[in-house]
Amino acid sequence: MIKMFLSMCKAENARAPAGPLDNDGSMAHEDSNGQWTGTDGNRTWPSWTGMVAAMPGLLLFSGGALVLAAMLWGPDGVFTGSGMNDWIMELSGNLMGLVVIVLPGQAFFILAALVPALLSARPWKERLGLRRPALSTRTWLALALATPTIQVCSALFASLFFDLTKPSSHLEQLSNLLLGQSGLGLVLVVLCAAVLPGLSEELFFRGFVREGLSRRHGFALAVLVPAVFFAAAHMDPMHATAVLPLGIWFGMIAWWTRSTIPAMLAHAINNAFAILAGNIAGEEAKNQTAIESLTQAQGVVVAAYGLSLVLLIVGLLSLRGERTRG
Repeated sequence: MIKMFLSMCKAENARAPAGPLDNDGSMAHEDSNGQWTGTDGNRTWPSWTGMVAAMPGLLLFSGGALVLAAMLWGPDGVFTGSGMNDWIMELSGNLMGLVVIVLPGQAFFILAALVPALLSARPWKERLGLRRPALSTRTWLALALATPTIQVCSALFASLFFDLTKPSSHLEQLSNLLLGQSGLGLVLVVLCAAVLPGLSEELFFRGFVREGLSRRHGFALAVLVPAVFFAAAHMDPMHATAVLPLGIWFGMIAWWTRSTIPAMLAHAINNAFAILAGNIAGEEAKNQTAIESLTQAQGVVVAAYGLSLVLLIVGLLSLRGERTRG
């Protein structure tokens, strides 16, 4: 498997275009010798600095928002003993938890991507990879819609290291927050925990970070490094392990399409599918893994997973065909 991956990296590097994509946003151009040059050279420090600073920045930003919320709305004694943990668990059982637990982190990633992109000499949309995908719509849409299959693979990967029948307290909080919703509550959960993360996290990890690294580094580094930091940003070993394969998949889609947009859609589809499948499966799915809850879900969920597998095959075959013709 390692040999197969290395061969894939070599093939992807050989296909990488020497196009005008820079690292930190400076304009690039082709000189008389056919070489792409620019005021930035091939610097990747903005991407590396952004990734390293993202972890403490996320902790400070989210932690500060949580402390502020506790001061404004928390019960008496929230800052004593286990008061904060008890309050967070209480919050995870209602929609107020979306505002306090989910939204601050997403706001941080939007700022972490947009601020340096806006300060760049290159148009901010280009710096974040917000360009038309290089593949046909049929191909990249099939790959994005195939993400639920990768979700199952991610759960299987995590099961190699953890007993997923005993979720961490972090995952229990997420389950309490995301499952058991209906009507307007379910719509708000999908918007805040699926659509928004697809936008904000992909803007940073597959947009700002990957775009910078890919100018100088090859497929393996430009895809794997953002995926590792993306996983670490989930702040929980079990959760981080489970989303690592997904981060790699999002990076591969962005690499293949030379665009962040399909990765955004894939991320949103993954989260929305997990939320909807869990709510369809019912309350009994709260403390179960994705694989276990699947066995109790309605037929429409099983059919949707099957369809995503078909779309994965179609998408990969279409990708191969386009790259062969290209």
